[in-house]
Amino acid sequence: MHEFGGYFVINGNEKIIRMLIMNKRNYPVAFQRSSFVNRGRFFTPYTVQMRCVREDMTAQTVSLHYLSDGNCMMKFIYQKQEFLVPAYVLLKALSQSTSGSDGVTDVQIYNRLVKGFFKNRQIGD
Repeated sequence: MHEFGGYFVINGNEKIIRMLIMNKRNYPVAFQRSSFVNRGRFFTPYTVQMRCVREDMTAQTVSLHYLSDGNCMMKFIYQKQEFLVPAYVLLKALSQSTSGSDGVTDVQIYNRLVKGFFKNRQIGD
């Protein structure tokens, strides 16, 4: 089953209502809301949210929050409880489970994330 996507826009109002009700499946949407700053220390108003839908139509909405110290936090809800996990911890856990018993080192994850932009301080840090 495929979703054609897009949002219903009539006079510019319904687009906002559609985004708040349910995002397009498997499509990242960037938000800027001042209320995100209240989530905790270093949180900025910027986040990327995606409603992940599997083939069996089960869905999970995840959000990636950008922090002012350069880190990212992944927010997801499990059994009606909200969890905020550092994105690096998730990358480390997923690389361990997919690459066998040895996994990958922190340096290998860093090199994959930076992808040759070592001199760009913002990316490297």
